[in-house]
Order: sequence, then structure tokens, then C-alpha cells
Amino acid sequence: MLQEFISTNRAAIVSRASQRADGRMWPSRSYSEVEHGVPLFLQQLEQTLRLQPPGTPSGADAIGETATRHGAELLAAGFTLSQR
Repeated sequence: MLQEFISTNRAAIVSRASQRADGRMWPSRSYSEVEHGVPLFLQQLEQTLRLQPPGTPSGADAIGETATRHGAELLAAGFTLSQR
């Protein structure tokens, strides 16, 4: 059910995340934060929900590994900790 919601409303979720990031006082949003990070997170969450049988706990291994890699990419690109 949540997986279907994410799939159906992906563009609206990303747009809302962008609006919220634009509206915060500090830190300013980074391009990568919304344009790359949010869609990637939604894709991984949707995939995890699709592959995981209902009612069973899921491991965070895949999302954690990708989050670590994404954070390293942002650091290499010069983003500060507050921007990541």
C-alpha cells in the first residue's frame, strides 16, 4: 500500500520536499539534496517495500550503504555537513 502511494505520488513528494527545503531559514538546500537524494531515497524505499513480505521486519542494509555512498559523494563535491 505505501509502495503504491510512493509510486503514484513520486513527483508530488519530490516537489513538496523541494518546497519545504526552499522555505527553511537554514541551512539552504543543495541541488543534490532534493534533485538526487529524495528521489533516490524514494526509489530505495519503494524497492524495499516491494521486496519485503508484509509483516516482516526489513533490514536497512541497502539503504544504509547507499546513504553512506551518497554522503561521501556530497562531501567530495564540497557540500558542508549541514548541506548534506
